[in-house]
Formats: sequence, C-alpha cells, structure tokens
Amino acid sequence: MTQFSVLIVEDNELMRQGLCAVLDRSTEFKVIGQAEDGEEAVRLALELKPDVIVMDIGLPFKNGIDATREIKAALPATNIVMLTSHDNDDEIFAALSAGAQGYCLKDCASARIKSALISVSQGAAWIDPRIAQKVLS
Repeated sequence: MTQFSVLIVEDNELMRQGLCAVLDRSTEFKVIGQAEDGEEAVRLALELKPDVIVMDIGLPFKNGIDATREIKAALPATNIVMLTSHDNDDEIFAALSAGAQGYCLKDCASARIKSALISVSQGAAWIDPRIAQKVLS
C-alpha cells in the first residue's frame, strides 16, 4: 500500500496535534511536518514537498487561500485539502480557485477527513457533502 506524506497547517495547537495523532495511527499517511501559519506553510511545503497538505483558511501572517495559491504555483502536483470551519460561498470558491482539491469542515469525523485525504492523494476532488449540497443549491 502506498503511504502519502502529509503536511498539517493549522494554527490551533490542539487541533493540529489531534490531526497528527489520527493520521499517525493510519497506515495510509505519514505526517512529515506541521506549520502554524501561512508563511511557514509555504516554506515547509517547498522544503518537504509533501504529497498532500491539510490547510486551514484562518491562519496568521498569510491565510490558507493565499498559501494554497503560492504552493500550487510552485508545486502543482501537491494536493491540498482545506480543513476549516469556514463554510461561506466566497471562501469555498476562493479556496477551490486557488487550487485546493478538497474542502472539509473541521467538525466532521476523522474517518471523513481520512477519506478526503485519500481521495485527493489519488488525484480526485473531495468536498464535504454539506458543502457540496450548499454549493449545488
């Protein structure tokens, strides 16, 4: 089985450590880095070249949408899943336009987050069903 390398970008330490613990227990993923802000996310992405990045939107210094845009410009093969509490249309469309292949709400179950990461790691798009329903209507 292929193991995908993951960079976690989240400014909330408890959330970041929880994601790290969930993914480290998984055979599909290996967490290779963690960032607390958008500038650090870009720097680590360019240095580590992860297969997939879990990216929050509301980050200090540079938001997750701008960081995603920069990372995708430099590393177009890197897959990015937005993991956020932001569910308004403007941010959803901005994140997807910046190059994110996935959009997941923070309050979803860990199995759903893993499903999103597996999907985008394999080249597919993934959108939280609650977001997809909202966007389609």
